[in-house]
Amino acid sequence: MRSRITDRHVHLTTEDERNIISLHERDPGGRPKLYSGEWNDDIHHVAHVIATGENEGYYADYVDDPVGGWAKALATGFVYQGERSTFRESNRGVPSAALPPAAFVDFLQNHDQIGNRAFSERLTALAEPDIVETLTAVLLLSPHIPLLFMGEEWGETRPFGFFTDFHGELGDAVREGRRREFSRWPAFASEESRNKIADPNAKSTFDASRLDWDKLDQSSHRERFDLAKRLLDIRRREIVPLLSRIGGHAGSSERLADRAFVVRWRTEDGRILSLAVNLGDEPVSLGASSGRAVFERNASAERSEVGPLGVLATIEEGTDFVPLPE
Repeated sequence: MRSRITDRHVHLTTEDERNIISLHERDPGGRPKLYSGEWNDDIHHVAHVIATGENEGYYADYVDDPVGGWAKALATGFVYQGERSTFRESNRGVPSAALPPAAFVDFLQNHDQIGNRAFSERLTALAEPDIVETLTAVLLLSPHIPLLFMGEEWGETRPFGFFTDFHGELGDAVREGRRREFSRWPAFASEESRNKIADPNAKSTFDASRLDWDKLDQSSHRERFDLAKRLLDIRRREIVPLLSRIGGHAGSSERLADRAFVVRWRTEDGRILSLAVNLGDEPVSLGASSGRAVFERNASAERSEVGPLGVLATIEEGTDFVPLPE
């Protein structure tokens, strides 16, 4: 498919929960042979468990050590790299560290993960704002490719429903089929509870999914929007210039505490991008660090400390590196 498009540069991504890497390999020059990247469901699932504590369905695969799983995926790609999945009752994935971080498209929300929920809740409606902001900082400052779902940048809380425009027998089949899908979940074991799931063909389901642009006039949503803009600006100036220099086997992670870790990515010319994350209730120490801080949230590069729900992003760089202008 890539060979058919010769008049412009394109990015091709896959959506494939098998956690394979054969479709995303690079040539000796670091260019994708087939597909540029893979939507990284593992990153979503493990971050969702961290933020909400949910443990049903496929989230059950991530509850044992979500913080460690997140660090592993940031450093090497996927959480499941051949381990057995309890949910799928089979082994899943292959080792993925050979791919560069830019081969993974990470997200905290997307149309599938919201729309496929029974009540189509966004993460922003399920989790506390502080932890969502911590997750967002890591999403936008890691060398993986970030995906923001519409309205996520200002903390939209309206649902994004599973909606269709089918009628007659097909409409009935879709409506009942969607409700039947949830029958194995304890919360929807009864027909009464399943009937509370919105009708995909009702116009009200579509209307309820529209963005509420007026939220940008509210201080809390404006602050979230300003944070997203700030993080994206830091990414443009500081992280993007490094991406082409971060290849496979570049990442490593270190556990700092039960709910804290640091991930480091080394560029081909020896620079080191680090993200230290603390999801716990107590500050953690990083030890000596010579990196230049590019982002601090409840953290101090000077004290080499990351506080509760804190993130510290640093870059250790050579003398020839010049960030993009503000």
